[in-house]
Amino acid sequence: MQDIEVLLIGIGGYGENYIQQFLETGVEHARLVAVVDPCAKTSPYFEAIQATNIEMYENTAAFYATEQHVDLVVISSPIHTHYKYILEALRYGCNVLCEKPVVFDLKQLDALIKAEKESGHFVAVGYQQCYLDSVRSLKADIQAGIFGSPLKLKALRLMRRGDRYYSRNNWAGKRTCHDQFIYDSPLSNACAHQIHTLLFLLGATERSAAEVDSVEGCTYKARPTVENFDAIALKVHTSVGVPIFYYTAHCVAEAKIGPMGELLFEKARIMFEGDTFTALLEDGSKKNYGGDEKAPKLQKLFVAVSCCLDGTIPPCTLESVRSHSEVVLLADGLGITDHPDAQYLEIEGDGTYVIPNLSKAFVEAYNAFTLPRLCDYQAQA
Repeated sequence: MQDIEVLLIGIGGYGENYIQQFLETGVEHARLVAVVDPCAKTSPYFEAIQATNIEMYENTAAFYATEQHVDLVVISSPIHTHYKYILEALRYGCNVLCEKPVVFDLKQLDALIKAEKESGHFVAVGYQQCYLDSVRSLKADIQAGIFGSPLKLKALRLMRRGDRYYSRNNWAGKRTCHDQFIYDSPLSNACAHQIHTLLFLLGATERSAAEVDSVEGCTYKARPTVENFDAIALKVHTSVGVPIFYYTAHCVAEAKIGPMGELLFEKARIMFEGDTFTALLEDGSKKNYGGDEKAPKLQKLFVAVSCCLDGTIPPCTLESVRSHSEVVLLADGLGITDHPDAQYLEIEGDGTYVIPNLSKAFVEAYNAFTLPRLCDYQAQA
């Protein structure tokens, strides 16, 4: 079996995970042939890459000009570059694995879907939970109806992020970058997985997600230098009539709370912590959907390689991420509330803005399947 040849765009930030996997462990049936990154020399893996046969390019034009064969383009570059790089890869005749989020311009998303269909190749999106066997098995059981109809879902993920996080690039916390909408926030980026997973689990088919009608909730901004909010509590009204509650923030004193969630069905309660899901059925039985032990972060890469080999479609597609993009856009319509009680603290050597009692209020609302007080805003699709 001939190896899948891979081009990696972006080796900084999350891209380091891909470099580490290829250099230190390898990927079965795949070979990294080239990387593109204008700042490659700043990577801690620069010398290790130089010591291999992996070619390095400063931009995609230089690579594509070589007309070198490649089967899969992995895009782990800044959000505002995703649209351009996906289109280029499809036109070059490659399959694509793009890190989340893809785009927040729905016209651009539609253009990508059209280009994907015309190319005959796939675009996989890196919402990593969708690639786990545990999540895919759970979705199959939901679709089979063994839990009855879904009633309501919730998830919470609070993750402290301070000066180091917001100074790591020139777009953290921004609404736009280089004329591209990015709406960077915990909802759209760092803590996006759980809300997307809940939408995905409600999808009518293996690769679809529930559509969104409207959202209501409240946003808070603690860090004065960001353009977007850094805390949000949401109630998402889906087209299937099942509400989804989601609570996420960076402006908390705790290193992290969650990820955790609950899916309430007619015949079961499904609890999750991290990537591990447990269904508690009304007859007293229990079904565990354990977290995948084999490098769950990069299961998406292994699946994408497999799809290149056997001609199948990945579980997380451009169509299935549209709902999350819509949630982010609707949340933007809620406005942003500057929180008057935000405090700047030094925590574990990092400067952090914290809203006192926010985590307590969000956890209490989460426990009650409701929104915190003062969440009286609504945005319609």
